[in-house]
Amino acid sequence: MAFSDLTSRTVRFYDDWIKDADPRVEDFFLMSSPLPQTIILGLYVYFVTSLGPKLMENRKPFELRKAMITYNFVIVLFSVYMCYEFVMSGWGTGYSFRCDIVDYSQSPRAMRMVHTCWLYYFSKFVELLDTVSMRATYLSAL
Repeated sequence: MAFSDLTSRTVRFYDDWIKDADPRVEDFFLMSSPLPQTIILGLYVYFVTSLGPKLMENRKPFELRKAMITYNFVIVLFSVYMCYEFVMSGWGTGYSFRCDIVDYSQSPRAMRMVHTCWLYYFSKFVELLDTVSMRATYLSAL
């Protein structure tokens, strides 16, 4: 009985929480549910704290210098692009530097800002790769 009550309360909480989601992003990658992000972050934590160290404890360090230079260059270009998009979809075209009300419309400018915010959000998951590769290199050098 207690488990059933906990389950139903959890489902109600999730339903109440998800009903406030922005419908404009429900088809965007990683945005239909919090489950994919939770799984990715859980796997990330597991890898950097447990699996990664075990895999790398008796191995030579990977030579990632060229890959990391390329990766960092691409991330810098991506960040410059996101800054451009934030300016062109917001602060350069009508948003102020104060706290503005969110534009929930389907206007081209609002959708451009939604897309740019999603790019920023997605970039944080891409940047997990940086930590994983650096952690693997560091652990194998120990």
